[in-house]
Amino acid sequence: MNEQSYTLWPGLDALGGLGGVLASLVLFLALGSLVGGRHRLTAADPVVGWGLASLATTLIGTLLPGTVLPGALFWVAIGLAGLGGGALGWAVIADRRVGGISQFESVILLTPLLLYIAGGGISHWDDFTHWQVNASYLFRNHGFPGAGMAPTVSSHAGYPYAMALWSYFASLAAEHFVEVAGALANFLLLTVAGVTIVAILPGGDQPRPRPLRWAAAALGIVVVIPLNPSFHRSSVGSSLADAPTAVVVAVAGILVWRLLEALRDQDRGAGTEVGRALVWQAGPAFAVLVGLKQANLILMLLILGAAAVIAWRDRVIGVGRFLGTVWPALLPPALLFAVWHWYVGQFGVGGEFALNPLGQWLIAEIPTILGAVWHNHIADHLHYYLPMALLAVRGGVALVRPRTPFDRLAALAAIVFVGYSGFLIFAYVASFGGGESLRAASFWRYSIHVGLLGVAAAVYGLAPAIAPRLAAIPPKRWRQACWSLAVLVPVLILLLPSTLFRTRNLTYRAVGHYLADTLPAGARLAVVDADGGFLEAVVRYELWRPGRDDRDLRVAVRVSHSEHQQLARRLAPVVGGLDIGFALIQGPDPGLLAGFGIAADRLPEPAPALLLLAWRNGEWQVQPLPPLS
Repeated sequence: MNEQSYTLWPGLDALGGLGGVLASLVLFLALGSLVGGRHRLTAADPVVGWGLASLATTLIGTLLPGTVLPGALFWVAIGLAGLGGGALGWAVIADRRVGGISQFESVILLTPLLLYIAGGGISHWDDFTHWQVNASYLFRNHGFPGAGMAPTVSSHAGYPYAMALWSYFASLAAEHFVEVAGALANFLLLTVAGVTIVAILPGGDQPRPRPLRWAAAALGIVVVIPLNPSFHRSSVGSSLADAPTAVVVAVAGILVWRLLEALRDQDRGAGTEVGRALVWQAGPAFAVLVGLKQANLILMLLILGAAAVIAWRDRVIGVGRFLGTVWPALLPPALLFAVWHWYVGQFGVGGEFALNPLGQWLIAEIPTILGAVWHNHIADHLHYYLPMALLAVRGGVALVRPRTPFDRLAALAAIVFVGYSGFLIFAYVASFGGGESLRAASFWRYSIHVGLLGVAAAVYGLAPAIAPRLAAIPPKRWRQACWSLAVLVPVLILLLPSTLFRTRNLTYRAVGHYLADTLPAGARLAVVDADGGFLEAVVRYELWRPGRDDRDLRVAVRVSHSEHQQLARRLAPVVGGLDIGFALIQGPDPGLLAGFGIAADRLPEPAPALLLLAWRNGEWQVQPLPPLS
């Protein structure tokens, strides 16, 4: 297997890409510091700033598309960079905090892992089909697809583009397309979640001595990675929006929970300004949540609905008071969702999440779907579902009469977890189709969107039991323990990098890259794929040449191995109609090659795993591929 090797020196281009991603984080930190004033939850600054950037980009990029304002997103990025720079300057002059107490230290501790990722590449199926295609489209065209813009090869061009913004801003800063920007951003966002979880502990958002800051940073990383039962190295080490969704759900949930606590404090003459600051922060946080995936609107509604139920059950807060306070936080996400939905419908951008017609709902298959959820997902990931089930029980009990802050946080996490699990079942019945529904495809990956909110509740609930033991430690031993914990994190990363993200088989990418560089401009390729479509997805991505001129190269058609008996009949009109000049065959066998009019004795020895054919002089001819190692 040809795999990506680990290295702490990824090269100058990769270091430039990492610098671009870090610059994006600083930009979002700066923008977020403008919202909420001195009473805000500073640890939430990166998510809030990301929400502001997503909202500005979506509004201008849709209402002033590239055909009206060429390079619209580029000018948005320039404006946001100027605003972020001004915010940083103001913070320095006014001695205002930007970001959580240990945010800087968290990034430093994670640096070895960031260097490993910076020198790697993408590997997830969905990266090749749409997430990276969408990000590269922004960098190539400085605008969203549709509205007279250049065509895209994305299978889900209608997805919102909040995740792609990291890649876009990082690529602008690095002056080249940063393919691993999404994976780097995912791990940086995990540090944001860790810093936020530590900040909600008693005294967690207060200034700390230097050893304690480093220890708090290390604790946050340990909580959100090795001790996080929802950590999924495949999706985190990619550009997928699953890990970012989990982070934003946790941060937004914590903001709403703290709003509930502030509403209780108002009866004692405190909390009014804090509550107002949290509402201001929650709006952009919810905006980025729905800007990651349109289905994330359900998560926002579950968080707000859970908080409303808790306020109703709480004798002090009251549901009317909560709703009367929180409603301004609905405006940014509602605006972003409505404008993007209008744009997708107005300009025919495909790939938007949607429900099937009622007649196509798989109601009769509900028992099969539930069985697949259990056998294919829950039974294999009890390390996640069992703690979440226990938290759901604890939250349900607390909901009878939520007396303490932990009662309210546990109830919030429990309602969101149970409600979201139910929504996923509904989605398999009403939105997915065929085999994906019957095997409950990716249920585990989707259900962990609530995982970090559960981790936050668990850490907050366990803290009172642990604190007395820590308080008994002598100061000198405290400092030693703090520094030891801080050193332990990067050491473990250096020793066990493969436990944090998966290695990558580069064979398909190598052949795709070769074809992208050698096929004549405008060539059309057929792919005969025995791997369920993964080869075709990778080669399609490489031919499109993200970040580079694609020379109008395209995969025109994919044929599966199971269709080899009809291959000649299928490709004959395709060759004439689509002007296909090349075919890439995976695992060629005599029966399959007969469809191309090629005898088995014409194959090179030993038989290759991938075979390239060229249409010349009215017949298919074997064209050698170079070694792919």
